[in-house]
Amino acid sequence: MASAIQIRNVPKYLYGKLKSASKAHHRSISGEALAILEAAVEVNEYPRNNVLRSIDAVRETIEASYGRTPSSTAMIRQDRDR
Repeated sequence: MASAIQIRNVPKYLYGKLKSASKAHHRSISGEALAILEAAVEVNEYPRNNVLRSIDAVRETIEASYGRTPSSTAMIRQDRDR
């Protein structure tokens, strides 16, 4: 089910740019705004996923080289028990 968004107080210059872009892409103003939102969300999601994959790869490399390291929680408990 589609949802609606209402944006208030859009500056005239920004609305003009949106209107020009919508004409250039043969879309309605609403369609152009939706396309821009979709592109922005995709751009912001992928770098985060790539960083998380890179961290996992580094962890696997360290684990393969040195074995599994104890959890930080277990190490802190050992220090506190001394």
